[in-house]
Amino acid sequence: MKSLFLATALTLACTAASAQYLGPNGAPATVKQLLDQAYDHDHVVLQGHITSRVAYDDLYQFTDGSATVLVKIDHKHWPLGLKIDDKTRVEIAGKYDREILGYSKIKVLSIRAVN
Repeated sequence: MKSLFLATALTLACTAASAQYLGPNGAPATVKQLLDQAYDHDHVVLQGHITSRVAYDDLYQFTDGSATVLVKIDHKHWPLGLKIDDKTRVEIAGKYDREILGYSKIKVLSIRAVN
């Protein structure tokens, strides 16, 4: 019983020690901060521009001016009638998928045009 309590306490202590404040809502505020500091599966909300489509239909390049990251936008997450180009400012929300090998990306769960 003591070992279970000790293991739980150590796990909680390690989790708290690795936490870090990244922005006003606890998430990275820019793509550069995301790439430098975010962990796998962190939730993100970023504003910027989708600049191009990559390789296959649901993979795009996204930038906010600080850096560029790949975003995966499944067709079911595109709002009906939303037409954007590289000059349209958008807000994306999703989960960061950090890869050790290969390309890290944001799995977009919602997207909307912003002014």
